[in-house]
Amino acid sequence: MGADDRAEGNVYQFKGVPLTAAIARSLILELFQGQLVERQIIDDEILRAPSKSAGEAVRKALLEMKKDGLVENVSLGHWRIVQGQISEEQPLAQIDVPQSHAEEMSAPADSPVIDLDIGAGVGAVYLYYLPTYRLHAESRGDSSWPCKIGRTDRDPVNRVLSQAATALPEKPHIALVVRTSQPLAWESALHGVLTLRGLRMENSPGAEWFLTSPQDVLDLVKQFDQGLANACFPPGP
Repeated sequence: MGADDRAEGNVYQFKGVPLTAAIARSLILELFQGQLVERQIIDDEILRAPSKSAGEAVRKALLEMKKDGLVENVSLGHWRIVQGQISEEQPLAQIDVPQSHAEEMSAPADSPVIDLDIGAGVGAVYLYYLPTYRLHAESRGDSSWPCKIGRTDRDPVNRVLSQAATALPEKPHIALVVRTSQPLAWESALHGVLTLRGLRMENSPGAEWFLTSPQDVLDLVKQFDQGLANACFPPGP
């Protein structure tokens, strides 16, 4: 999935809140801005407990966004989300959410630890994986396992936490964060090289999963930016 995400900041602090067209609209812009994406992928990312009413909220949001010029229905089941329109939308924090969900919307106290956080900029590209994937690979003597490489224009920890809260079976391990003012360019470069190497996982629930490792991706990062040539992961088990 175009990663993919895909949620920024507080994007899925709406877990458990009835999905409305207004919330769906903001989520679509947050998750898929600048991407051409299938409607099914939009549903899969946003609807964690699918229902007829929730699906209707997404449909209504897309139709309203089309009228406003925020999306294009380029072909049957495929939508292009216009780049750079988030700032014109109602901030997520201002969308009314029932008070009963206030506890659900607070950030977890046990936020993930980042193995290596490098670079500078308001955005970031990040790599995380599920610990089970790594353990399974290492038990077979493999040096690579499924890793997700995504981007965010805001805080990468909140981005990952939003996915963990809605889609992941276990707490993700954030191995690498590269902070940059050009997260889209970095994500495209990393995705492109890994795809050309045949490492994209075609059967994954999105387009951001690759059969690789944090070290291999860090090596690519250092090739792209010589200023990060001395970056290395801390010693670990």
